[in-house]
Amino acid sequence: GGDTVEVCVARHDIASGQTIDEQDVDSKTWLVDLLPEDAVTNKSDVVGQTVQSQILANEPISASKIGDPITSLTVPDGLCAVSVPSQDVMAVGGAIKSGSLVNVYASNSTSVRLLGENILVLETSNSGLSDSESATTFGDAKRRASISWVTLAVTPESVAELISASKTENIYFVLPGSQTSGTSATQQAGGE
Repeated sequence: GGDTVEVCVARHDIASGQTIDEQDVDSKTWLVDLLPEDAVTNKSDVVGQTVQSQILANEPISASKIGDPITSLTVPDGLCAVSVPSQDVMAVGGAIKSGSLVNVYASNSTSVRLLGENILVLETSNSGLSDSESATTFGDAKRRASISWVTLAVTPESVAELISASKTENIYFVLPGSQTSGTSATQQAGGE
């Protein structure tokens, strides 16, 4: 029981980076309640698209798994984009997302130091996921995808310090409360 719809499904496994052609796609009837929100229903919307994330045989094809492989970041003037490795535990349980302003700390076995306050998060390893795949509110960690890297907008002068710290120390990202700090949102890593 339930409403059904015709959707595009993969005839076989389709690898990331592959361009989809007619022979890769079938139409099948699927229960609406079991489909991803962005399931593609029209074959012409799929054919010719590049696969961004592997699609398994008989899997409904979702718009989030296909499209232009080039993701453009908008880096604010005067700043640089730099990515550093992370883990959920160091990224507020995986709750940080693109657009977050975070305080960044470096920690080793003997000390913790502040690298910068109110640093803009440009992207995370789970940025391309829909809200249903990556929740952004506390208390919903079961739905959040794991974070393995974070891309920040920092001053050119602070890039080397951040990269160096990421090689020898643990980098923690802290989400400050709205009234926690009196520093400007433009203050970046490097203590400016």
